[in-house]
Amino acid sequence: MLLLWLLLPLCTRGFQVEDATYTNPVIASNSPDPGVLRLPGDQGFVAVTTSNFALRSRGDPAFPLHHSLDLVSWRPMGHVFPAGEWPVWAEENMWAPDIQLVGGRYMVYFTGGNTVLWAIHRPLGFHRTIIAAILHRFSSPLLFLMQLFKAASSLWSPSARVHVGVAVSASPWGPYTDPLGAPLVQEPASLTGAIDPHYFRDPDSGQQYLLWRTDNMWSMESEDRAIIYARRLMEDGTAFCQDSEAVVLLKGGWDGTGTEDWTAEAPWLVRRPDAYYLLFSTHAFDHAQYNVRVARSAALEQRFTKHPVPVIETDWRRWEEGRNCTFVGPGHPALVDGQWLVYHSWLYDQVDAGSESPGRQLLVDKVVWGEDGWPRVPTRHPSDTPQPRPAVQPTITLL
Repeated sequence: MLLLWLLLPLCTRGFQVEDATYTNPVIASNSPDPGVLRLPGDQGFVAVTTSNFALRSRGDPAFPLHHSLDLVSWRPMGHVFPAGEWPVWAEENMWAPDIQLVGGRYMVYFTGGNTVLWAIHRPLGFHRTIIAAILHRFSSPLLFLMQLFKAASSLWSPSARVHVGVAVSASPWGPYTDPLGAPLVQEPASLTGAIDPHYFRDPDSGQQYLLWRTDNMWSMESEDRAIIYARRLMEDGTAFCQDSEAVVLLKGGWDGTGTEDWTAEAPWLVRRPDAYYLLFSTHAFDHAQYNVRVARSAALEQRFTKHPVPVIETDWRRWEEGRNCTFVGPGHPALVDGQWLVYHSWLYDQVDAGSESPGRQLLVDKVVWGEDGWPRVPTRHPSDTPQPRPAVQPTITLL
């Protein structure tokens, strides 16, 4: 596989894609939480996705890798962690990988956890949603009891959280190693832990940052159910700068309709000439209401202001008419070259977090930037008809 990777530059001359269009999905199998990176030169793109059903104890591999020349046709290229080569601290819940080129090495920042988390997180996530809505109409003693309940639930199994780790390789296809032998980010004050890491290098300052999502179970503020942090990284990308602190970029909210559902996750940061733009997802990942939103800020290390309109969401017109809208619950964005949104989505009437098939499939759609500066998918929902193929592929001559 490594030899093929090295030979690719010799084969990238003269090939033209005959089909000028594509139709979603671009990977028609379970491929949630994509992280996508443009490779150097004419090597195309690498994508890495979640392994939400993988278990260390069962000998499963984790984090599938795929290669593409055009963001449409993808070929499997193994896994970040083959069977038997997982980090020693991770047992399951291998979620939301982000692949980046940092200091000449390929880094995969990822979420990993143990075998207890899901049993706690899922039921409490549901009950906290109900209770949080009630709290707005009751006094602070009830709020205190809520916090006490959350704390006791977490203390019942203190290790029942997920963490953020990092894997390193000289090649995008591996082999990858865990240089730390331990998580990079842990959130002891969180009910869930640290999830959804994203690396960002600021083109203005040259500083490197890691973003992640967590919650604060001790907080009296309802929006602290979901917090997106950023913190400066050392040059090698495997440790934080000692003089840095985690800065809040965004928190979850409630817009009166339940669209946000106190959720903000899956961050992806972009620098534009006028501002920093933060794409993220809201609502529950296993609901049709899951979507991609955006916020912006003139400076990186401060709170971002949310745009009220989603970048992309379920086609509610067809949904409300009872028609098959093909895809629902689009989310977890990766923005490639500032104009191609790579994300996952459920198939219509097949939203099932307990099943790997058909699962959350991989989609691609064009993003446009309006005169007001905000990005959007033109139709506001996942495309399910032929679309112009991304003009990003290198050319290939067969040897």
